Amino acid sequence: MRHDQAMRAYKPIPMQYVQVLYMAHAEEMPEFPTNAFVPWVPMCQKGIVVHIVAGNHLTMNVGIGAKQLAAQYDIALGASC
Repeated sequence: MRHDQAMRAYKPIPMQYVQVLYMAHAEEMPEFPTNAFVPWVPMCQKGIVVHIVAGNHLTMNVGIGAKQLAAQYDIALGASC
């Protein structure tokens, strides 16, 4: 419950120096809104790149989802070096 309260109270500041890489889960979950990245778009002054990853909010961190995450991070980190 506290986690949910903290998450909803979080007020991010604009990100003005970097492009944001947002990893979204492919499978819908009743507890999580669809297109949760949309509120971030106005705050991403250098843009936002959204990648859809296999799994749901929890399972995207294992198996094929984890491989997809790693591949996107490798690309992003390689581009920033």
